Amino acid sequence: MAKKRTAYLLFLLLISACAINNHGFVKSRYFENDNSFLVTQESWGGFISTQFTDRGLVLGYTKRMKIYPKLERKNILSIKKFLQQINDNNFVEISKDEISFEKKKPYAWIEKNQGIVVHANSLKTGLSAGIESRSILRIPPDFDGAFLITRDHMGSIKASIQSSIQQH
Repeated sequence: MAKKRTAYLLFLLLISACAINNHGFVKSRYFENDNSFLVTQESWGGFISTQFTDRGLVLGYTKRMKIYPKLERKNILSIKKFLQQINDNNFVEISKDEISFEKKKPYAWIEKNQGIVVHANSLKTGLSAGIESRSILRIPPDFDGAFLITRDHMGSIKASIQSSIQQH
């Protein structure tokens, strides 16, 4: 009986701090560089995402990072340029009011979740419990090669291309 009561109290504590997308108990930060926007989100408690990339519910802790293209045309940002700007880490923080991300699709995102997660998006559907991490990169249709993604001893991510991109 005590275990059920403890579990119930823990559940109530988790859902008492709720967030939906960028509203509620969530820390959101916005950055930009020459070609992209970077959005980070961090939340404890209940977090609901209604965005197509990571739609679902987290009861616990979540940290997400999404990179959106500034330009609307597809394939205008080359893979080489994308990888350079990730490696250069030259993003500058901006105000939330400067851009709307509701209709934009990110071309890269990272999720780190701890707790109970209900996934309801096109990439993953189902229930997870525990700790999980996903890194996703949408590949342009003209890409013909292989990505090499490594992490150095300081935790920095380095990415490069092993072969070339087809030019159409």
